[in-house]
Amino acid sequence: MQDFESACARFLTLCEQDLKAPFVCERDALIEGRWTPLYAQFTLNTERKVFGIMSTGNHTHSHEYCIFLPVERVDEAGLDELLAYLGRVRNSCVQPDHSHEFSLVSLVLVTGGAPDRAVAKRIKKLVEDVQYREPQRGWSSVRVALVDLERRKMVCNRAGTALADRMKSALQKL
Repeated sequence: MQDFESACARFLTLCEQDLKAPFVCERDALIEGRWTPLYAQFTLNTERKVFGIMSTGNHTHSHEYCIFLPVERVDEAGLDELLAYLGRVRNSCVQPDHSHEFSLVSLVLVTGGAPDRAVAKRIKKLVEDVQYREPQRGWSSVRVALVDLERRKMVCNRAGTALADRMKSALQKL
């Protein structure tokens, strides 16, 4: 893709504008030893209620951690390394305790061209969910979306469908 860097910068700016509250965005963040041009996260602390009405006096918390990485081309070896990195991010960010509901760990790979068929197939089939056992609680899920800036298309795993929907507007504005 011609001028991948400027297209990527424009896409990241549009994504940052679309995220808004409750996300807190950070530019040029160091996450698990890797610099990322855009890191977005949110934390939701709420009171637990019976039937959504009666207060229980207990609180819960849920989180999303979203990392945007520009990678002009992704091959299978590169995907292995990126998924290992995503696992390290999940292990460091997700802190389940007795009031944890869920945590989503999202990786957006911004590329300058269509992925290999094997890469696209692996992303689509990716399922990495963890159920936490007592004394911890809740679950976490990994979401991956690969954004092809050249063709303005996305490939994502099943858990990443909502992530991809969130970025459609930014991709259309390019």
